[in-house]
Amino acid sequence: MPPSAAPSVPATRRARLLEAIYRAVDGLNETLPPESRLARAESERILGDDAKLESLGFVTLMVAVESEIQSAFGECPSLAEELTTPGDGVLTLGGLADFLDRTLAPGA
Repeated sequence: MPPSAAPSVPATRRARLLEAIYRAVDGLNETLPPESRLARAESERILGDDAKLESLGFVTLMVAVESEIQSAFGECPSLAEELTTPGDGVLTLGGLADFLDRTLAPGA
């Protein structure tokens, strides 16, 4: 008798958000030179002094993230508008996932 498979654990909403963000990162990375590519890591900076992206790259990433989040969750705030507020705390990919987790409707 084959060993029983471990029960599958549903991914948390935040984990699903990160995967959508990472898909957007993968798409953007295809267009960037190697030294400008983003890591698939929560600690990867997307805003601030240490960020690899220029402003156009940031906007391109936000549009891609919006598309991925819309596809995965059925809704997404306009990130380019939302993230222009000083002090929103979004400096990294993990911070972006936290922001989206706070912003999306509970059932999304």
